[in-house]
This record gives sequence, structure tokens and C-alpha cells, in this order.
Amino acid sequence: MNNVTIYGFIKQVAILYPTFILLFTVRGFFQAWSARLVGDDTPQENGFLTLNPLAHIDVLGSLLFAFLFASIDYVQQGSRGGVLGMLFLLVIIFSGIRPYYPVYPDSRNFKWQRLGVLVTTLATTFSYLFLTLISMYALVWGHQWLGGLSGAFLILQQVTGSVIEWAMFWVVISLIPVPPFDAAALLPVIFGDIGQDVHDFLEPYGIFIFFALLFIPGVSDWFLAVIGAFRALIYQGLISLVYLP
Repeated sequence: MNNVTIYGFIKQVAILYPTFILLFTVRGFFQAWSARLVGDDTPQENGFLTLNPLAHIDVLGSLLFAFLFASIDYVQQGSRGGVLGMLFLLVIIFSGIRPYYPVYPDSRNFKWQRLGVLVTTLATTFSYLFLTLISMYALVWGHQWLGGLSGAFLILQQVTGSVIEWAMFWVVISLIPVPPFDAAALLPVIFGDIGQDVHDFLEPYGIFIFFALLFIPGVSDWFLAVIGAFRALIYQGLISLVYLP
């Protein structure tokens, strides 16, 4: 990569890192709150019912994740970012680092087990939707109060734009019903024992599924195009709420 490319890459990492910290902090809080709502206090007892990022975030893991997803742009541009992305992903895999600390509700405590699994699983999706809406409103209000050409608004636009872009990405990702994505937990709820068997079979290969979808040529192009299409549909639905009279 030349100096301009390196600068752009580092700049993107610098934006993605706090973005992911915010996304995964709110995600963990929503999961803990939803678990308590359906009868399980385990996540709260483990310290997840808080908006303190340190309770939710692995600092190094989130940084590596920012490097990983910053490299995806260079994959799409046909540069060497694909090699960088694979390198960062391999570091994450073999180091055992995760960008956030997983919240594990105890389904035995749920008042209604199937409903509890459904609510706690979809809590991640709702957390990303919530952040997207808040960011959209912040843009509208910021434009009105700060002025569209002010330096403060341009900073706000860059920050909220990053949150909206990646929150919408994780909205769609969280609804994919195969490991390692969140909605895989719904397979046993929807399909019973067959769904559990499918989940148990695929779970050991989750990281390789993730790797294939993001970095295998052709597969990644198709996958990101589908993600982009669904993200655009959801975005249009949310923006209609923001501008509702």
C-alpha cells in the first residue's frame, strides 16, 4: 500500500474502533436487560447490565476487529486488503481474542423458554436498530442546530455516519440463522430437535463460515451485495420514521 492508502486505512481504523466499542457496549447491555426482562438475572450478576464499555469490550480484540473490517474496503477495491483481512482474522482465531465479552443468559431461568431465547437473541438486532435511529435523529437535529456547513456538524456527520453504516451491517448480520451469527440460536426454537442438530453440526465451523463469506473471491462479493441490499431496505424504513411529520 502507498502512503495515501496507508493513511486512509489508519483513518478508517480510527473511526471504526470507537464505533465498534459503542455498538458492542450497547449490544451487551440490551442482551443483559432483555434476559432480566424474561426472568434471568445471570447477565446482570456477571456485570453486563451496564453501559460501561470495559464490562463489554475486549480492548485488543475490538482493535483487531477494526483492522479486520477496515481491510474489507480494500478487498472491494481489489487491493491487498484481502491479505491483510485474512491475516487479522487468523490472529483473532488463533489468539482466541473476541471483540466483546459474550453475554450468556441461562435459559433455565426464563419464564417461558422459547420466548426467552427469542427475546434475548433478537435483543442484539434491536440494539443496533436503536443506535441507528438515535444516530439518524442526531444528524437531523445537528443539522438544524449546528448548521450544515459548521465544523462541529461535519464531525458529528462523520461519527454518526460510521455508527449508522456499521449498525445497519450488524442488523443484517445478526439475522443470519447459521453459526457464528446470533440468529443461529433460533434454529432449535423454530425447528426443534432438527434445528438443534443443524446448529450443533455447524457451530464448530462457524469461524470458517465467517471467513468464507467475507474473504473468498466471488462468495464475498455475493455476500456483501446481499447484505447491502437488505441494509438499504431497512435503512429506508428507518429513515421514514425519522422524517415522519
